[in-house]
Amino acid sequence: MSLLISLTSSTPDLTQVVVRSIAWFINVQQERGIWPPSRHRATYVPPMFTES
Repeated sequence: MSLLISLTSSTPDLTQVVVRSIAWFINVQQERGIWPPSRHRATYVPPMFTES
């Protein structure tokens, strides 16, 4: 999350919009039962959000 935090501190407005948009999109997919693709992967996290 360090990368995400550094981006947020440098450009708070734009980053918040992007992060919230991605979170909203994933939430909508979860509500529809489309995301994650597999039911047993309920805790799936996009690779870019994982710690490196």
